[in-house]
Amino acid sequence: MIVARGSLYTRLALRVSLVIAASAAVLLAAIWYTTQMAANEAYDRLLTGNALQIAENTWLQGDSVTVDVPVAAFMLTPGVRTFYTVLDPQGRSIAGDPDFKPPIPWNRLADGPQLFDGVYQNAEVRIAVLGRRLALDHPHPWAVVAVAQTKTARLSFAKSLSGNAAIVIAVMAILT
Repeated sequence: MIVARGSLYTRLALRVSLVIAASAAVLLAAIWYTTQMAANEAYDRLLTGNALQIAENTWLQGDSVTVDVPVAAFMLTPGVRTFYTVLDPQGRSIAGDPDFKPPIPWNRLADGPQLFDGVYQNAEVRIAVLGRRLALDHPHPWAVVAVAQTKTARLSFAKSLSGNAAIVIAVMAILT
């Protein structure tokens, strides 16, 4: 004899609800991942643009490297702390924060901007490092620009985007 544990409607509603809940969880995870990627890409472009603006205003004058840092390089989102340094070919800071010393990938500077995560002043930062080749006879003929931004703005941007999507998913799940 088969014993029913509930009505057909109850069992079907429970199974459909589980499928919807699992689908919503997968969608939320995918949305969180893609919004993080979108925020990182957008903020990385800003960060790289800032470093490029500084590099464009860096030149060799006689035997020394000179830089004229444009103010526009630091017009960023409120709440974002920005750090930068410009290094001469010997690795000495000639502009910016002399205490900011991210690792410099000297052998990859010719490949273009290098982006990586780090920690500076107890804050998680995203760092862009790029080189400006100088007319020098030196093992590293590069003036190096390193710019870092705190990651709080990109994280709150991603949270905002994914939060809006989560509301839509929740409403659709309830309606379904």
